[in-house]
Amino acid sequence: MNKPFSSSLFYNNDALARNVIKRYYFNKGIKLFDNPDKYGIDLFNKDFKIEVQIVNIWKRGNYPFKTIHLTTRKEKFIKKGVLFYMISNNLKKAIEIKAENINTENIIFKKNKYSNNEMEAFFEIPLKKTKCIDLII
Repeated sequence: MNKPFSSSLFYNNDALARNVIKRYYFNKGIKLFDNPDKYGIDLFNKDFKIEVQIVNIWKRGNYPFKTIHLTTRKEKFIKKGVLFYMISNNLKKAIEIKAENINTENIIFKKNKYSNNEMEAFFEIPLKKTKCIDLII
């Protein structure tokens, strides 16, 4: 079972995550646009699309685990040209994942506090198939 939609998590994190990634790309001379569809991909431009998420357990420093867990609810966005950004809680670092590097057959199940301690499905992605970036705030 996947966690139900949490409006409080969405309102506390979504705009923050979008803005930090828009700023990162703006500093590289690339403009991104917000998707007005709150159920669609978060950001886009003519060349690619981006889905963002703040990882609340990643407080600071380098990502502390050997794998990234991306909820299977995001499977609809796993298409060529889509990037996923998992952002540290302090907004200073992010993990960039290319959709092409996500093996949709590599699924794990785990409990977490956001799924009311019930099992939730995640794609498990080796850290070596991602890129860690420093965000300029």
